[in-house]
Amino acid sequence: MDDTLDGAATAQGDDDVNTEATAQPDGAQDDPEGADQLGDAGKKALDAMKRERQEAKAETRELRKQLEQLQQQMADKDKTPDEQAIEAARRDAAAEERARAHGQLKRLAIKAEAAGKLHDPADALAHLDLDSIEIDDDGNVDESAVTEAIADLLKSKPYLAAQGGPKAPLPDRSQGARGNGAASTAQQFADAIAPFI
Repeated sequence: MDDTLDGAATAQGDDDVNTEATAQPDGAQDDPEGADQLGDAGKKALDAMKRERQEAKAETRELRKQLEQLQQQMADKDKTPDEQAIEAARRDAAAEERARAHGQLKRLAIKAEAAGKLHDPADALAHLDLDSIEIDDDGNVDESAVTEAIADLLKSKPYLAAQGGPKAPLPDRSQGARGNGAASTAQQFADAIAPFI
């Protein structure tokens, strides 16, 4: 059991080193300066690097979960079965609440980023993978990942894009003159001078 824990801690430590080496400041996850000048091969390489980074993040999350489970098993070995069941229920409830809150934060961040970029910001929720958006320990959404996801969505499904400017209000037919009602002043004037013209 100790070898497994040490192996998980080593894997966790190694993964942290890799994550730190590839970590970028906020906004740096977007295409680097000059990326639009890359040829097709350069763009493919950049996309491959982004995919590898996402896969590494997913692997890091999985290793952290495994480490937490091993640490919990070590902490639970001196507890009675009833105490272990109570602790497990508490952990499950906390994890469920955290997942619900994180999902809500992710949806709000996606809708906020999609506003003005997509015709209907709710479309982003239907087309994006919420699991690809990360939230740090302080509850901050990875805004650069959200921005990149919306940009990728617009590239792959351009018909979702907002069409120029704000929508004009639809005419309200209950206001103004109707075809069978009294004519406007301008129409009355035109009718009055028509015989003289």
